[in-house]
Amino acid sequence: MKNALRWCAGFAALGLSSSVYSAALHADIDWYAGADLAIVHHEGVRSSETDWMSHKSWVGVDGSAKFTEKHRLLFVVEQEFSVQDSRLHSDSFGAGDHYLGVENSHGVLRLGSFDTALKVTVDEVDLFSDGPGDLEPLLSANAHGGNVIAYHTPEDQPWRVDVALLAGEGADAHAYAAGVSWRDGPVRADISAELGVADGGADIVRGMLQWRGADWSLSWLREVEDSSARRYATAGSFEMIFGRVGLRLQHIDSDIQTPGSHRSSVGIDYYQRKNLTIYSYAVRDVVARGAVSEHYFLIGLRYVIQ
Repeated sequence: MKNALRWCAGFAALGLSSSVYSAALHADIDWYAGADLAIVHHEGVRSSETDWMSHKSWVGVDGSAKFTEKHRLLFVVEQEFSVQDSRLHSDSFGAGDHYLGVENSHGVLRLGSFDTALKVTVDEVDLFSDGPGDLEPLLSANAHGGNVIAYHTPEDQPWRVDVALLAGEGADAHAYAAGVSWRDGPVRADISAELGVADGGADIVRGMLQWRGADWSLSWLREVEDSSARRYATAGSFEMIFGRVGLRLQHIDSDIQTPGSHRSSVGIDYYQRKNLTIYSYAVRDVVARGAVSEHYFLIGLRYVIQ
């Protein structure tokens, strides 16, 4: 399956090469970047430590170019990096989104590495991603594979439909993904699924409901994983901005990775300038119905260029 996707990409590139080359000379290209650095203190059962970490620092290029009257070429190349530390990171560099796509009035077709609808559903709720408060370690696999071909309907409609094929290394290692998202004013509702992606081929379904105001949002997430046994997770988050100060609250109960796991997070942000944020938050982890309890405390800076 992986080789088949490569062949498809190769033939598509050959067929469009002349038009794409011409379009690339007149492409609209933007670059973006973000730097994140924090001090984190961890209190465990038998030890405590303080270290540096980076939640998610990144640099990327986002471009588009019209190569026919009805078609536009899309491309993204992104690199992530972090401050390596003993507990929260094992790698200093990682690949972000990188893909090539074609857009027309019927939607967008992309090939490369990017988040599927299942992952995007979590992103709407996860206010502490890429750090100790991240929801994803307590959920099932979140596909950000290097061999994804996906289509989604136009984004200028209230409804959006996503479908994707994820190719793995073996003949049976591929997975299928789909999602439906609906937006109407302040309300957003998502339902997404992936078949055969976790724990030897588990099926995952997620639902998300969100209500947004002018300076606040309230979100709810429910996940069901069906493998050897049916397991569940429920998460909720609330975010509000008071002038330059932001408040974030988040909680998850999950039986998916370890039965009886809970993670609660509370954070306060200070928006110093348009692109600069000073943030702090605390996390309490309870694993295996109270058998293990851990705490994290962070303070950091985030600077974004976009």
